[in-house]
Amino acid sequence: MICSDGDPAGVPAAHRAVDRILPGLKSGYSFGFVFLPDGKDPDDLITEGGVSAFARELAGAMPLIEVVWSREVDAARIDTPERRAALEKGLDDLVRTISDERVRRGYQLDIRLRLSNLFYRQARDRRMAGGGGGRPGQGADRGAGQIPSGQARGGDLPDSSLFGNERTLCGLCLRYPDLLERHVERVSQARFGDTLHARFRDELCRIATELQDVPVSGFFETLDNRFYQILSEALDGGEGAGAVGARPAPRFSDLLQRLPILRHEPPADFVEDLFCHYLDTLEIRTLEQELEEEMNALGDGLDEAEWERVRAQSQDLARRREECARDEQDLAERARSLRGSRAAVSGPTVQAGSSGAAGAGIRLPGGALASPQR
Repeated sequence: MICSDGDPAGVPAAHRAVDRILPGLKSGYSFGFVFLPDGKDPDDLITEGGVSAFARELAGAMPLIEVVWSREVDAARIDTPERRAALEKGLDDLVRTISDERVRRGYQLDIRLRLSNLFYRQARDRRMAGGGGGRPGQGADRGAGQIPSGQARGGDLPDSSLFGNERTLCGLCLRYPDLLERHVERVSQARFGDTLHARFRDELCRIATELQDVPVSGFFETLDNRFYQILSEALDGGEGAGAVGARPAPRFSDLLQRLPILRHEPPADFVEDLFCHYLDTLEIRTLEQELEEEMNALGDGLDEAEWERVRAQSQDLARRREECARDEQDLAERARSLRGSRAAVSGPTVQAGSSGAAGAGIRLPGGALASPQR
């Protein structure tokens, strides 16, 4: 954690630190930046407000990626293709200094998603203002007309647990792009019941695979407009989002509401297990659908080969369900332990008597512990 004054002298010092930090980043480690109130240092805060005052500042630390992003974007103009390309190249050059390949690839995908959203918003705003900046491109007519939130768009109703599971997985892919990269094949093959979620997933996987070597300025306008519905919901934090010296904008607020445990910055292995658990849940639903379709197609009078095939599918489904239930219980216990360790530092946050996944600050997708969110 790096503490710096939020004044004109402190911010440049933090920016200089970024260039020294990036080359040494390693998997499982990062830096947070705390911009203290003008004229204050940690001793002043503790003297005036106690340890809790300093702890509140630490809780509002900006992640390293946010400081990198704000430093480059705040100083850039993107009103021409050349300037957009210059911003993209500057960010790419910075990220390429990261020696750890896994961390570097995660940062690259994160930056590319942010640039897609930034360029899309800028082109959209200029069109709406009549400035003629950026034509709609091929993607504007694909999925034209945004789908209202809360409207049934596929096989699952918006208030169903499966709708919430899909939405949560979409948010996890954006918040943890390194996990998307590692599990992109499973994500791309998952069967989504909601049209908006499915189109978002398709475009997200395209960016992570076939478009990974294409400049963002060259493809952002070709993406389905529905992709930007979820991307903007997750990344747009309101006016002044990402400003250095200010508290982080409420990005991923929907995801954090669904998974409060993420507010406690859980370790990477926990987040990956949680990510895979949501994928497991969607895959189990697919197995259930395939078994039901198989049974409906066969009808009555199964022969021996058909019966053996159905029995094998049923056994595989039962095994996956049992594994998923065990994983859910394990995740809930780990989440409670994590919250307990954080409470020892910052004070209790779990009400007495809380138990299960909900009491652990985690709303898991399956079983009785599920708590569907719109």
